[in-house]
Amino acid sequence: MKQNDLNFYISKLYELFKDISEPGGGKGFRYWHGLRVMNYAKGFLKRYRSDFRKFNIDAEVTIISSLFHDVGKIKATDATKIINYDSQANLNHQEIGGYIIKEILREKLPIEKIEKIVEVIKEQDAPKNMMPESMLVSDCDILDNCGLLKLWRTITYAQYQGRNIDRVWEYWKKEQGLKKIEREIKGIHFLVIKKVAVQRLKKLDYVIKEMKKEAQGEDF
Repeated sequence: MKQNDLNFYISKLYELFKDISEPGGGKGFRYWHGLRVMNYAKGFLKRYRSDFRKFNIDAEVTIISSLFHDVGKIKATDATKIINYDSQANLNHQEIGGYIIKEILREKLPIEKIEKIVEVIKEQDAPKNMMPESMLVSDCDILDNCGLLKLWRTITYAQYQGRNIDRVWEYWKKEQGLKKIEREIKGIHFLVIKKVAVQRLKKLDYVIKEMKKEAQGEDF
């Protein structure tokens, strides 16, 4: 893919999400999330080329799909430009994203490639019988939810709820936030990505435990 084309796609995602906020993540979070998932996908394909070669993955399809995999969430915003997690648009954002991406790409790529990108985005809600490109995007999406950035999301959500820092470990243990991520990691398809996710989660769990000790004055 030419760098000019990639810059166009990145700028398009930025324009779509720059003014959109969400409870867990804050303003513009969905743009940065898409950028990270894309960078993960690019990085794994490059660093572990031999692991992925047998899957015959279309790198261009994967990169564009990973960048725009959540584009349907722009239709899930309320009047204040905040994403409503409980809205039907958010729950069906993969389907909606398929229609949106067609408009973005219709003058950029051949129809066959656009249709494949649409399918990859839609398959993010279909964990079985996924194309290799879909599996890679899904894995990188899960990976972004396994590390220290999850702490950022939890803190911003606590602020949104008018809560204090105790909301972090309340979610982590009482509401089984740790268990939820562990279950997501089990669904990762590629071992090289799963290993990174497990390492990230261990670090996150440690940081949250240490934060709790310090917040309660029990760290000495």
